[in-house]
Amino acid sequence: MKHSESWKTYFILFAVFYAFLYLCYFNWSGVVFEREIRLFGTDPYYHVRRIWLTALHYPRLLEFDYYVNYPTGAYIAWPPGFDFFLASIARFFAGNEPTLYEAGKISVIVSPLLGLLTIALIAIAGSRWFGKETGLLAALFTALNPAFLHTSRVGRVDHHMLEPFLLVLILYLFERAYSLRKASTAFLCGLAIAMSFLFVPVANVFPVIVFGFVLLKGCIDLFRRHYDETLARASRKTFLWAWVLAFPLSMTSHFARIGSFEVSPLSLFQPTLTLCLSAGIYIFWMIASLIVKRGISVRFFIYLIAGVILLAVPVLWLTPLKNAWMFLFKSDPIASTVIETQSILSYGLKDYIHDSSYLFLFTPLLLLWSIYRAKKERDFVSIITAYWLVTATVLAFTQIRLIPLLVPVFSLSLSNLLERGTKHLFKRRHPLLQKLKPVVLVIAFGVIIGLAYPSVDLFSKSERLYPSTSIRSLGEVFDSLLWIRDNTPKTDFLTEPWEKPQYGVMAPWSFGHYLNFFAERPNIANPFGWGKTHREGVFNSARFFVEDDEEKAVKLCRRLGVRFILTGEQNLLTYLHYLGIPKEDFLLQSGVDAGKVNKKYFSAMGSRLFYLNGSAANIEGFNVEALGHFRLVYESKHDSTLETTNRAKFSLVKIFEFVEGVKIHGRTTPNTEVSAKVPVLTNRNRRFEYHMRTQSNNEGYFEFYLPYSTEGNPYETGAQAPYRIQSNGKTIEITITEEEVINGAIKEVNFI
Repeated sequence: MKHSESWKTYFILFAVFYAFLYLCYFNWSGVVFEREIRLFGTDPYYHVRRIWLTALHYPRLLEFDYYVNYPTGAYIAWPPGFDFFLASIARFFAGNEPTLYEAGKISVIVSPLLGLLTIALIAIAGSRWFGKETGLLAALFTALNPAFLHTSRVGRVDHHMLEPFLLVLILYLFERAYSLRKASTAFLCGLAIAMSFLFVPVANVFPVIVFGFVLLKGCIDLFRRHYDETLARASRKTFLWAWVLAFPLSMTSHFARIGSFEVSPLSLFQPTLTLCLSAGIYIFWMIASLIVKRGISVRFFIYLIAGVILLAVPVLWLTPLKNAWMFLFKSDPIASTVIETQSILSYGLKDYIHDSSYLFLFTPLLLLWSIYRAKKERDFVSIITAYWLVTATVLAFTQIRLIPLLVPVFSLSLSNLLERGTKHLFKRRHPLLQKLKPVVLVIAFGVIIGLAYPSVDLFSKSERLYPSTSIRSLGEVFDSLLWIRDNTPKTDFLTEPWEKPQYGVMAPWSFGHYLNFFAERPNIANPFGWGKTHREGVFNSARFFVEDDEEKAVKLCRRLGVRFILTGEQNLLTYLHYLGIPKEDFLLQSGVDAGKVNKKYFSAMGSRLFYLNGSAANIEGFNVEALGHFRLVYESKHDSTLETTNRAKFSLVKIFEFVEGVKIHGRTTPNTEVSAKVPVLTNRNRRFEYHMRTQSNNEGYFEFYLPYSTEGNPYETGAQAPYRIQSNGKTIEITITEEEVINGAIKEVNFI
């Protein structure tokens, strides 16, 4: 009989695994193509690139990268475990020199399989804590939960699917260390805590959760005048081992090697944190022992514990919740642009529920149920489940990216509630009616799962971009990225990015990883966002696009080593937000009311490039000067939704080259207009006239710069005739070579 039951369990678990993998790999054709891969989000592109480079230089892991935040480069703060693990697999299956595509494809295949670890562990933990039925049902709820599927599905090459696994593993091993009373199990729990630092950025939260639970359980026991020696021994040994093991792991990071103490993955912060928690645990149990032995008032001890908790809670805010704090209370300009770090309060509760799972509507009910059960039973499992559920709910509520931490305990609590409910419903019923119990359970399960799936789009492709780019999908800008790769000068050290390449590409920060992955060029700004260096890149990008003085924009480009600029429809308010300039100040600077032509808007570099092609223009009586150091070299194949009054279409993305330009100077009649015109034909067969104009001074002297070459142009987009320079009723034609434009030649033109 037991053998038969065992096979039933394995069969059900296999069916759960199959359902999960089927949903994860359902969109394979929208992710893996014959010669390329399209991933979900932006960070997976950097993960794959780092996996590829680690496989090429194995076992050296990419920690410093000049291809991000060019020209300074930046340290990669992600913990190394996830990327190193996948790089090892890629190297095993694809050899010592895998291509980027091979490394990416292997990573795409392996990543969903890691989600099985969480499902299997939840089944094991649930069966041990609540019974076999609850364990299997919790595994099924986890496998079909949209929030978990989104982090595990094919194309999501990211460490998020490991976060719930590591948290469940730590809590499960800690419970085993308590119940089995074995030092070896406490060692394994300490090892799990230390290893979590190696794999996920949010791991700093894990030991704090265990620490908080020990304080809570210890205080509950003290109210009953009980000292739990087993819990004291298990917690002391666990945190001691966590500290001993965390220190050598932290030394694998550049932060530790340079002696930095930062709240970052694998820094000196982790061993310091575990040491402090270990000391706190020892002090707690020493005082608890004295209270029980000498009959000291518990009230005094509660005040002491409250003080310890007040010291421990800020650790939750240091990382990763400091980001949410910065958005909600400090209005940090970058924190509020990174959607995954926002709180539900900022993101919108309705959107949060829809994007994650309607299943989470049951969270308030489960919180009440778990607290009631913990208060009634007061055993280890009921208390740790209630504390875990409360903590995970607070974390998920405060920062959207932490939703995966809520999935396991949510599934366990919901499954246990359903199992207990059906058991109570059929208690003392006729044996024939008791056979209906599985039917009722299945119906309840079907109704609950049905609530989850309005938010899941299994047919969606992986071409998604951040909303701040004004671009709907990666496919719309893909041709522009490939054009940069195939038609611009290649940069050195693509496979050795710790060496500095020749130039960088300016673009909105959302495009940073795409430039590295598809265009194979360094970016000025990227979506990492956090950290001083990364934030400076975002600020530099914003400064360029809102700058209204070409001379200052040129100085910025020279300082940053910019060669090409990728630009689209200008959301200048977003850029101003990066720089901390309120919307109201922007309108005030423009001197016009909302709804009218915004002079400040069309004076900004981003608008002058995208809308005006860098040419001079007059917009309702407002003159916009031409740009003499930036030339259009490519227009994307896709159209923007914008239209001009004559129904002319804008391309969705335009690429400009920053050049020294040819300086034209000379003399004409004082205070007279001087203009230069040249027809330009783009790669889309669109014609426009580049128009430069200036005014001579009181002595008749003038000068300006011209960016297009009329001879030797290497691009499909370019000038189609010599320049026609006009002034004082005269016209002079000149030709400019490509070499002169690049090197910055000087030519004299006189009209006297």
